[in-house]
Amino acid sequence: MKRALLQALLLSGGFALATAMLGWLAVPGVAFTWGIVRRHDSRPALVAMGAAGMGWTWLIAWNAAVGARGGEVFELLTRAAGVFALPEVGFVALTLAFAMLLAWGAAAVGGVKIGRGASWVVRHGEGGSES
Repeated sequence: MKRALLQALLLSGGFALATAMLGWLAVPGVAFTWGIVRRHDSRPALVAMGAAGMGWTWLIAWNAAVGARGGEVFELLTRAAGVFALPEVGFVALTLAFAMLLAWGAAAVGGVKIGRGASWVVRHGEGGSES
């Protein structure tokens, strides 16, 4: 249990760091890689989904803390929430749901498709056909 929690915390830090450095498109890349590496685990996509939500929560909290001095973050939040006709809390929830769904989908594809494809190549050979 402790090991799984530590892995999820480290993965959430990876999501936060990758997003800070490369933008939101890093989320599917990190999650896809996690799905491949952890494809034999029972639920790698759910772990990736939770870790992405936690990582983006850290990013939002950090941006709010840094931007609280000038108020720019809160002004942007109010404007962006208005575009979607949501309260500010609803927009934050939508943002987190976006990251979580991206991570879940990419980890599921990485764990299932790549896992099955690799085992298929081992059974049938690289150029073999399924009969």
